[in-house]
Amino acid sequence: MELNDYIKEVLKYPLRCVSFDLCAFPTQIKLIADWLRSQSMIYAEIWNSDREKEIGDDLKYLVNNITVVDRMSLQSSRYKEGFQMEIPTTPHSLRITNASFINFEQLLRLKNRKISLGKPCVSAKELNNFLKSWMDRESHLDLEAFDMNISGPEAMEVIMDLSHEETADENVTETFNK
Repeated sequence: MELNDYIKEVLKYPLRCVSFDLCAFPTQIKLIADWLRSQSMIYAEIWNSDREKEIGDDLKYLVNNITVVDRMSLQSSRYKEGFQMEIPTTPHSLRITNASFINFEQLLRLKNRKISLGKPCVSAKELNNFLKSWMDRESHLDLEAFDMNISGPEAMEVIMDLSHEETADENVTETFNK
């Protein structure tokens, strides 16, 4: 923190990217998060090096107290039982490698432009409803990209049971490129 403050003062260069290991300074997470609160960063990667440690309040405190403008990546492998956390809408792009705490209602509240969720607690039917809502322009109007792990071919059939139109237009590729 002191080194960053010095560089910022001397070079007039703002903090742009943060890679934060929740296990590196476990007793100082709140202190670091409070310091980061005054910074605005382009990219934040938050992870835990101890794959066996369950993450909870520290992650929630950190995420709720920093401002990330472009990309946020949460790469925790395990959460405390019953863990829930609201995701900020400020990052343009959101990636959560283990989104087991994200349920359907929370998925509907996400407002990020690019969303990538691994291992979410969302059923195939709920994902189908999300896609229908998005396609009908009822929600997520700013969504540019969406990526989510699913559980297999059966789930894919349920998810992809969407209304669609077929076309014989030879200029479809050009239309999509525009």
